Amino acid sequence: QIKSGMFAQVFLSTVSESNALCVPRNAVIPKGSQSVVYIVDEESRARMQVVETGIENSKYIQISKGLKEGQEVIEKGNTLVSDGSKVRVVTGGEK
Repeated sequence: QIKSGMFAQVFLSTVSESNALCVPRNAVIPKGSQSVVYIVDEESRARMQVVETGIENSKYIQISKGLKEGQEVIEKGNTLVSDGSKVRVVTGGEK
């Protein structure tokens, strides 16, 4: 038991994985027992995609299944779209 005034040295092991596919945390939406993201298809429509998540930190979540590298994921406004909604992709400072 550690009491006031005592010192302890602690080592924390963090997990990492190389070549992991990660997305911003706010791109992943919990839907019941599943996690989903909205991707943008070739017709500029939002498509709901069920994903499996892995390791996460304060900014990103690893996607272990359900996404391919290069797919565009909706990060902002993803709670305002539905499957099949027409979307306009903006990047950087565009609005």
